[in-house]
Amino acid sequence: MFENRRNGEPLGFIRKVMKALRESSLEVFGDSRIVETLDKEWRFFADANNNGGSCFLPEYESTARGWLVLDADRWWQEQGFNGYYGSAWYRKWFMPPTVADGRRLLLAFGAVDGDSVVYLNGKKIGEHILGENGLGWDMPFNFDITSLMLQGKSNLIAVKCTDTVGMSGMFKGVKIIESDGAIVAESIASNMLVNGSFEDVDGKSIPKGWLLYYPGSLAIDDSVKYTGAKSARISASKVDSGKAPCFRQEFPCVPGEKYTVSAYIRTENCLNSAPFLRVAYKSADGKWLSAPNFAGLPTGTSDWKRYRATVTVPNGAATLLVYLFGDYLAAKDATDAAGTVWFDDVQLEKK
Repeated sequence: MFENRRNGEPLGFIRKVMKALRESSLEVFGDSRIVETLDKEWRFFADANNNGGSCFLPEYESTARGWLVLDADRWWQEQGFNGYYGSAWYRKWFMPPTVADGRRLLLAFGAVDGDSVVYLNGKKIGEHILGENGLGWDMPFNFDITSLMLQGKSNLIAVKCTDTVGMSGMFKGVKIIESDGAIVAESIASNMLVNGSFEDVDGKSIPKGWLLYYPGSLAIDDSVKYTGAKSARISASKVDSGKAPCFRQEFPCVPGEKYTVSAYIRTENCLNSAPFLRVAYKSADGKWLSAPNFAGLPTGTSDWKRYRATVTVPNGAATLLVYLFGDYLAAKDATDAAGTVWFDDVQLEKK
């Protein structure tokens, strides 16, 4: 449904913002956390004749001819089905995470571009029907599946999506969220950062889109992560802590603009200092301007937690820079800081 019928802009122009729309994060508020990411490897069937009436049933065999493997974080037109419109089915099996008494599990969709009907273990649990002019095509929605899952067994999610124009299907991923039972507010915000979840790396394990300083202390970690399969790690000992290793990206900006930067951060044995996010600015002639650090980040050892701050671009700034620092520059003695910090799901959004 990715045709801008609201203002008539051509699809060619809209394609320019596809990347920004995919590089998005599902923001969970309150005492809630993402416990399972289901973005990849869904079974997919283009139901051109609309005869897949039993595709939502667990006993249906989705390895038959015509079923392929697609991801839920890209439109189906970008995965070999360019030009296809109509109905399509997605199916995915998963093992349910454990949940403590009083907690809830939500099946959360980043967005589905088209009218969608969602099933769990063969039973319809809800639908997301678009409004006039495709209203809601890029909006998140969720269903409470706490009492519907089969504990200790594999569970089946099936989604039927029907679309007739533009881009189609699931394209912002699927998550399972554990909540305290309060309202979970979800929002999808376009992430300006490239590869903010560090999933995309080159042959030398360098995260695409990021500039690295003192890379000997930087790494991509596939054993510790908040979501997905990887996170960014910065480690230092008292010998090398004065080098201030960091990851960086930069963007053009205009004075007066507001941005929010956020990241999930985990620490281990951070001594005499703390990791931090930094937003810095340069003028058009390359001069450094103010560079606020965001206080309140964890010291010692701490589990994953989201940290966020909003900034206003100062007068004279032409470039905005986002840094992920370890626990070094904040140290009272630059040679007396040590520890390890992990960053994941880093986001920069324009307000």
